[in-house]
Amino acid sequence: PRGLVLAMDSAESGGRAVIYAVRPNSFAHTVGLPSNTFLTAIDGKSTSGYTLDDVQRGISDAVTSKDYVMLEIAVPADPNAPSAAESAAEAVVASSEAELSAAPVASAQGCS
Repeated sequence: PRGLVLAMDSAESGGRAVIYAVRPNSFAHTVGLPSNTFLTAIDGKSTSGYTLDDVQRGISDAVTSKDYVMLEIAVPADPNAPSAAESAAEAVVASSEAELSAAPVASAQGCS
C-alpha cells in the first residue's frame, strides 16, 4: 500500500502486523496515521493470523473497491522501544562486531 511501510512483528510477539513507517506527503501521513503501531484490523476484519502479503492485499483490495478504508491500530505501551525485529537486527550486528574484534589480526612484514 502506498504511503505505508509494513512489517510483521516476531512470532514470539504474536506475529502482529506493524505500521513501521508512514511516508511523508502520503494520504496516511496527511490523516495522521502514526508509525510504530500495530495494525489490528482492516475494515473491521482482524489481522490476527495474517501474513504480510495478506495485510498488503487486504489494504489494497479495500482501497480499490471503495473510496475509503478503515484501519484499526493499537499503540504499543512504549512506542519508542525497539521492536523485536529491531532488537534481533541489533543483536546480529553486535555479534558480528564481536566476532570481528576477536579475530586475529595478520601483521605484514616489511620486505627489504
